Amino acid sequence: IGLGILFIVIISYWLIQRRITKIKQKAQIESELKASQLTALKAQMNPHFLYNALNSIQDLILDKDVKNASRYLTKFSHLMRQILDASENQVIPISEELKMLHLYLTLEKLRFGDHFEYTIELSPTIQAETSFIPPMIIQPFVENAIKHGLLHKTKGRKKIHIQLEQKELLQCTII
Repeated sequence: IGLGILFIVIISYWLIQRRITKIKQKAQIESELKASQLTALKAQMNPHFLYNALNSIQDLILDKDVKNASRYLTKFSHLMRQILDASENQVIPISEELKMLHLYLTLEKLRFGDHFEYTIELSPTIQAETSFIPPMIIQPFVENAIKHGLLHKTKGRKKIHIQLEQKELLQCTII
């Protein structure tokens, strides 16, 4: 009887360990899949921004607007450094993401001139220094909002409003 109970305990332990191993492997695969999807999204979106930024610098140079071309190039290089630093991490504080977003929108304001306005609103319930998100997760959506929503707008000011609030999950609304 004792040998039978010992055998059942050993088999049970082995089955539980096997199940735990499979769950860990599945979680790791899902995590790697999410990371690769995020990397693919970044790779798809960043060239659009780079092309637009370099095009804007070229336009300023051709218009002989050296002061704004220099200002734009300085801000652009600062943003590229921030993006490269952030890309080494899986997640960054929301505060860092918002700094990059603010710098990106400053570049867009230089590109569009006084016709472009933006606001970034962060809910007071969010701890921007201690809450983390994947880097460059918001910028591609803002870029698309500008490209498809504001770029072809002919009348009135071009305005974009970004709002982050904590609900069940972190929610970012771009208007």
